[in-house]
Amino acid sequence: MDEQLITYYKLQLAHDLILFLGKLSVHGLPQEMQIQKINQILETWDQRVEKQIDIMRTIKVKEACEQSGDDFDVQSILATVAAIEPASIRKEFKIEARHSMLRPFKKPQT
Repeated sequence: MDEQLITYYKLQLAHDLILFLGKLSVHGLPQEMQIQKINQILETWDQRVEKQIDIMRTIKVKEACEQSGDDFDVQSILATVAAIEPASIRKEFKIEARHSMLRPFKKPQT
């Protein structure tokens, strides 16, 4: 299997798991509470991911600076710039997950 296909497959599984667990966690709640809970789950997830990425990035940059002797601040800025695209993809993922989870709550158009 090619690497891109494997990555896509993993992303689809992660997306499905988030949707499944999100819907399971709001099952039985009134509609308004379901919407609030879904938004809370996705925002909490996003904050958690951001925090973990910041921690991992800091560790990796420190390790790289120790090995190369480069300035930590410069390397940290470069790592942050390099992370712009993955952050954008993560935001798009969150938006798509929110749309998927909230789609059943849309009012029918007349």
